[in-house]
Amino acid sequence: MATNNRVLQFDFFRGLMLVIMMFNHLMYFPLNSLKSTIYPFTYETFGFFTAAEGFIFLSGLVLGVVYTKKLKKQGKLAFDTALYKRALFVYKYHIGSFLFVTLLFYIPLYNTYWSDSWESQRMLRDAPFYTFLKAIFLLHQTNLLDILSLYVLYILMVPSMTNLLNNNRHKLFFFCIILLWSFGQFRPQLYLESISSFHFGWFEAFSWQSLFFIGYFIGYQYSMQKSIPFKFNKILFQLSLTIFLLGFFFKHFYSIPKAYDTLFSVRNLGLFRIVNFLALAYLIYLVSKRKSHWFKSSFFIQLGQNSIYVFVYHIGLCYALNPLQPKIAQFSTAYQMVFLFGLTLSLYIPVFILKKWQLIRIHL
Repeated sequence: MATNNRVLQFDFFRGLMLVIMMFNHLMYFPLNSLKSTIYPFTYETFGFFTAAEGFIFLSGLVLGVVYTKKLKKQGKLAFDTALYKRALFVYKYHIGSFLFVTLLFYIPLYNTYWSDSWESQRMLRDAPFYTFLKAIFLLHQTNLLDILSLYVLYILMVPSMTNLLNNNRHKLFFFCIILLWSFGQFRPQLYLESISSFHFGWFEAFSWQSLFFIGYFIGYQYSMQKSIPFKFNKILFQLSLTIFLLGFFFKHFYSIPKAYDTLFSVRNLGLFRIVNFLALAYLIYLVSKRKSHWFKSSFFIQLGQNSIYVFVYHIGLCYALNPLQPKIAQFSTAYQMVFLFGLTLSLYIPVFILKKWQLIRIHL
């Protein structure tokens, strides 16, 4: 299922991840009073993975599909140039969203509302302009504002990683991924934060690149070979299903000893966590291959095709609505659910505006 050099199933799942992420983020922003009702169904429902893993993985995959076609048709120079332009595009929206949040902190209602337990936002509250200056150089990240900066970093790494694939150095490609992931297990960002005034965000960049580049590899192979480099394999299917079921069991029916926390950690993308996600991804792939008509929702597809705009919109929405928490908490559960449904539908607003803008440009 593809159109305009895009695989619509990929866009569908990326749009779905955006909706789930908004649900989860709203649970600790304006809708925290609804957290106990919704969170169990949207956060680590099936095991040790979240929508963030899916979004990062699919971002790399879609990038591989779309930009490898340019590599084949126009060569490496055009490919690299297009990637640098993409990185600049994402960076501008990252800084734009950070500027919006910074300006909110100049409003007394926002400035006095944030919990002191959120260190990255305490810095933004106490010194918004200085913190924004650090953000320009990616030296300060705060809640929700640390994913696009990762995306910028990974896009800038793509040309070098692609050189390895173009030269059939696949083993070295994966060695680099594993090496960087291993380094991230020591949480270097936490160490740097402890000895400086910088805050590099929740996600360990060295660890999370693994999902992005595994996705990129699949997208690259798809564009080069016109097929996803995985087929049904009985042993792989049974292994993936076993890992998936183990993850579900451990998450909901077994208390993981603290000594093994690092294996399941979100922040450094622990070993079991990444394996758990990849097992589910393979199972979903098998289902989507056989039942592609299940994944044709235009709403999710259009969100996925305009993911940067939708992601930035949801960041602004979460921060802008945050002072309404006390009032929303007084709503009944039913009214809060209706409110959440309305916010979900509002994710289409940036898509609608973009379409109208494109029509205006065509008629000019």
